[in-house]
Amino acid sequence: MAQQKQISAKQFEGLVLDFLRKNGFPGAMPQCKIPLGAGAKKPHPFDAGIPGKLAVECKTNTWRANGGVPSAKVSNMNEAMYYFHLLPARYAKYFFALKSVNTKGETLLHHYISHHHNLIPGDVRLFEYDPQTGQFSGYAFDMSNGGDTPRISVGKAVLTRSVQ
Repeated sequence: MAQQKQISAKQFEGLVLDFLRKNGFPGAMPQCKIPLGAGAKKPHPFDAGIPGKLAVECKTNTWRANGGVPSAKVSNMNEAMYYFHLLPARYAKYFFALKSVNTKGETLLHHYISHHHNLIPGDVRLFEYDPQTGQFSGYAFDMSNGGDTPRISVGKAVLTRSVQ
């Protein structure tokens, strides 16, 4: 496995914010506090967003050194999906992951979708940033194959539901 370029969470959030601003969300701001709750509301600081319109979570999770699944980090991804679930439908909901590849060539985001697709709200858009190439990719999945395993596709990162 090739050495993966290291990038801090703050650097990654900055790259995502630049990407958002250049692709239809010029008003995106860092640490956007949005009231959330199953009942009573409490402000949650999303990594980026626009109040009332856009919520973004960024994760720089990597595989464990031995190639194993980082279960605590996967729990953080699950938590992000729950926050998205609590948001009103009017929000564009974007999840960005830093690309991390295991010894089998599988990215952590691909693994997450494969094993936790049932926790991903249908209106969340999934993206992955490759620090080696500087490119963002978009992920999509569907359950049309009739089984328990999603069909996953990866392509060009296209942002939808842009707001001014």
